Amino acid sequence: MLVTLYTDASYSQSRGSGWAVWLRSNRGRIVRYGECPPYVSSSHDAELSAIFAGVYLARSSWPDATRILVCSDCKGALDQIAAHLTRARHSSTARLLTKIDKLVAGSGVTLDCRWVKGHQNPSNGVGAWLNVRCDALSRLGREARAASKRTKGKVAKPAL
Repeated sequence: MLVTLYTDASYSQSRGSGWAVWLRSNRGRIVRYGECPPYVSSSHDAELSAIFAGVYLARSSWPDATRILVCSDCKGALDQIAAHLTRARHSSTARLLTKIDKLVAGSGVTLDCRWVKGHQNPSNGVGAWLNVRCDALSRLGREARAASKRTKGKVAKPAL
């Protein structure tokens, strides 16, 4: 079974980071967003967090999935995943790549990666519309983290 996964992330050094995913299979659709882990310290790592969240949701929601098509506007994150790099310069990057690798290792799932141009007019097609939607949702995830910091964790978090 094929799962199509669109991801995006939002990063701000002062406000934190958030992710969003849109998944579709022949069994339905899942749309989620949330805040990135506290160790995420770059926009690149935020994008990897979004990909991890999407792959995690795909594997947990559809355990019999055999292929996940990851669509993202971050070429660097896609290149690292496609090349199956296990060593990276930054420890948070290595940590996220290892987490993604553990989700698919030995599962029979193939990850295919496709770059989607970011920040384009949503009327340019389904891929453009989904990228714009994930971008907006990832900002909501980032804002949830910022609000949580302001209120010391007393804000309800989106369900994952």
